[in-house]
Amino acid sequence: MSEHVILLHGLWMRGFTLAALRRRLEREGYSVELFDYASVMHKPEASIGKLVEHVKSIRAKSVHLVGHSLGGLIGAAGGTALLSSGLQPVAAAGVAALVAAVLLVLTAPGLVRSKSVHKAPLLVIPRGIVILVGTLAFIAFLSEGAILDWSALLLTGAFAVPTAQAGIGYALFSVAMILGRLTGDFVVKRLGQRKTLLWGGLTVTAGFALLLLLPVPLAACGFLLIGLGAANLVPILFSTAGRQSAMPPVLAVASITTLGYAGILVGPAAIGYIASLTSLRTAFAVLGLIMLGFPLFRARIPAAP
Repeated sequence: MSEHVILLHGLWMRGFTLAALRRRLEREGYSVELFDYASVMHKPEASIGKLVEHVKSIRAKSVHLVGHSLGGLIGAAGGTALLSSGLQPVAAAGVAALVAAVLLVLTAPGLVRSKSVHKAPLLVIPRGIVILVGTLAFIAFLSEGAILDWSALLLTGAFAVPTAQAGIGYALFSVAMILGRLTGDFVVKRLGQRKTLLWGGLTVTAGFALLLLLPVPLAACGFLLIGLGAANLVPILFSTAGRQSAMPPVLAVASITTLGYAGILVGPAAIGYIASLTSLRTAFAVLGLIMLGFPLFRARIPAAP
């Protein structure tokens, strides 16, 4: 066996959602399996440890972990379509809630099948290099969260884009990120992880600059650059967790995940606070500047073998 692919489903989903992709890859000659896990009802540490042990047991020339989560893209594009059709925001939100409820009912039977096999601490304190990696993850997720929560207001306020089209910014960002992830292995192999962090961080900063300095529709290029630049930053940070020696890999991944998602939670409030003191443009400019942390600290990230 030379090429083995493990498909990982997203939050609130189960493995069967990727069955069609599995069949397509198998027709192309890959050995493919679905890694099914309870994504909501149990802590991720148990599933992560189980996945790590499973990957170690596979005898193959290379193992590809393929994860799919298109909720952001579908939500942004779907919301834009609903609003553009003349539906009021409350009604559009009701449609989205109804769809989410139906999906929850359909997937609920599979949420409690797995049982935790590891006793993990309730709180994992990062140590050593994991502190830096987690901080960079916090910055990356902070920027992604800002695009998700504030890009529509930036477009409608600073650029006078119609409300019905305000979701196009996040949709462009999501499309660019998907393309970046799909080509990520090729890019990282050609450049190496440290150079990818360098150019990824610079690309995101350049994207914020274009977004703030150019008029519509040229400013849309900024969303594309932000998505392309950010696409491979977080995957590299998570892969670092398996190479560092300051903490057990499973706990390092959990710690980096916690700090990263803290960025998504803190981001909207932080951006709103800065915007209230100055302006939303200034808040986005700050995001572009802090993304320079990736090129500045790239040399501290353990190099891949």
